[in-house]
Parts: sequence; C-alpha cells; structure tokens
Amino acid sequence: MRPGNLPINNLKLPGADAVCAVFLALFGQTVAALRTGPIIVNTITVFFVAALGRRRYGLPAGLVAGAAYALLSTSQNVVGTVFHSTHLVALCSVIATLLLLRSDLKPWRLSQPDWSMA
Repeated sequence: MRPGNLPINNLKLPGADAVCAVFLALFGQTVAALRTGPIIVNTITVFFVAALGRRRYGLPAGLVAGAAYALLSTSQNVVGTVFHSTHLVALCSVIATLLLLRSDLKPWRLSQPDWSMA
C-alpha cells in the first residue's frame, strides 16, 4: 500500500470516529446506520437551538431559529448530509451555551475557559 492510502491519514477528530462507532453498534454496520447518525445528531441540535432561541427571545423566535437551523444545516454546501465533526461541535456548543445561560453567572464575567468547560 502506498503511504497516501493508509487508514492513518484520517483528518476527522477522534470524537467523530467514536460517535460513528456507536451508531454502527446501535444500528448495524450498514450505510443506513452511517446516514442515520447525523440525522439524529442534527435533530437533537435543532431542538437545542430552538430551546436557546426560546430562552433568549421567546417562543416564536425559538421556533424560527430551530427551523432555520434545520433547513440550513442539511445543505450540501455545509456537508449536512454526511457525518462530519462539525455536527458534534455545533451540538456541544449549543448545549454549553444553554448551560451557561441557566447558570447564575453574569454575561460580562464569562470567559473562554468558562464556556469551554461547560
């Protein structure tokens, strides 16, 4: 095998491969399992984006934010139909933001380490 074809040349973050392995274990080792995984992760992210919008600006804005994220995140331009590590980054970022909004910290006292630890 040539060095360029070795499986060690994977540019994904390690968490993405672990999540793919979980979905393969749950749904079987099929292509459908790899397509179902991003749909589940994206659906969870849509609900959290809607919850974030509702918490900040009210119910109508939350519904619009969730619908907009659902529509835009499935575009081919943002690799929305295949599993990518950005799906996990978006999910963790929205969850961290919701956790920080639920805390009693003031927004001006938040720093990058606070956000990344949440």
